[in-house]
Amino acid sequence: MIYALENKEKSLEYLLLEFLEAYQLRHSDEKTMRLVKAILSKREISILPDDLKKIEKEELSKELERLIIEKAYDEEYKIYHLDRFLPIFMPDKKSKPSYKLKKAAITGSIIAITTITGVSGALFRMKSEKSSEQQSVNTTQVTSMSTAAPRGEEPSTQESIEELQKRKEELLKAEKERLEKEKQKVLTTFSECKSIKKIKLRQKQLENLKLTKKDKIYKKCSLSAEKQHFIYEQSIVHDLPVDFMFSIIDVETRGQFNSSGTQSYNPWNDTYDLGLTQQNSKSSLLNFCKVYNVKYNTAFELVKNNDYVNICAAFLQIKEIQSRIKDFDPDEYAGCYNGWLEWRKKKISMQYVALFTDAYDKSYTKHHQVEEKKVLTKLKKDK
Repeated sequence: MIYALENKEKSLEYLLLEFLEAYQLRHSDEKTMRLVKAILSKREISILPDDLKKIEKEELSKELERLIIEKAYDEEYKIYHLDRFLPIFMPDKKSKPSYKLKKAAITGSIIAITTITGVSGALFRMKSEKSSEQQSVNTTQVTSMSTAAPRGEEPSTQESIEELQKRKEELLKAEKERLEKEKQKVLTTFSECKSIKKIKLRQKQLENLKLTKKDKIYKKCSLSAEKQHFIYEQSIVHDLPVDFMFSIIDVETRGQFNSSGTQSYNPWNDTYDLGLTQQNSKSSLLNFCKVYNVKYNTAFELVKNNDYVNICAAFLQIKEIQSRIKDFDPDEYAGCYNGWLEWRKKKISMQYVALFTDAYDKSYTKHHQVEEKKVLTKLKKDK
């Protein structure tokens, strides 16, 4: 009967995998394979942690066999490298095995490396039932079915499982810090995207970062963190407040930010409004084709379906407004975005600006809270 453990976190599977992971971290593949074969062959393994020593060798062997065969190709168990041990059961490890397959005979020498140490408090200690021929403390015992372990391959006993785990955590922390630095480098290095190729390259760079909700500039906005950062950086290179374009899209999509891939027909002038920022298929798109040197049909599909291209098309339209109105006025810019220079004469444009102002004022405060936090964080680090 399997030893009854207190909770799921201390299940036999958990304990066995934790021990195996720690052992692989410090030993070669060859040594690890010997250890696995020894457990499967129900040999005496004195370096097992106390919890595993309480398990009968028969049950321990069956559990390890089950894990290897059932979980070898499971993504959740990838860190344990269980697929390395499949040749024990099947010579051709490329074929995915089923647990129904009978275990093949284990060939070659099976070596159980057992080590004891006299260090006080060490996790690896010998079982109480030892024969009278047991070697003294600080000696290494090697039991083999055919050959002895090669010289110099005895596993180290100077580090406990806790020490190995601590080292692992330190390595993981260092890797996490490295990835964070790389992420910040990508996020703070950008420029105006003046070609379709550059737009797609930047899109790939941002999407490869695998940003999460916590990376968003506006947490409640349904746009992904990647797209939010793209709007943020393109606002900076075009000398516009970040809040402006978010507010424009908010009004264009009624606060849903869900117009990606859509085309809305305008019966009064026989045109379409395309994609995320609702770019007009005539006035805006013709200018986009000229600046980005693409054919109309290609531009139509890109602006409609690719949010990054669509955002650049929107900033291109804003650039036209900037060339006519030098001093930034959010209401004036929003009015021109909707109804061009004579927007005040159009009732629908006046309504548009009223909605924009409401969204912009709320976003403006929120944006400055974000920016203020960044400044305070930087000042704190510099002290």
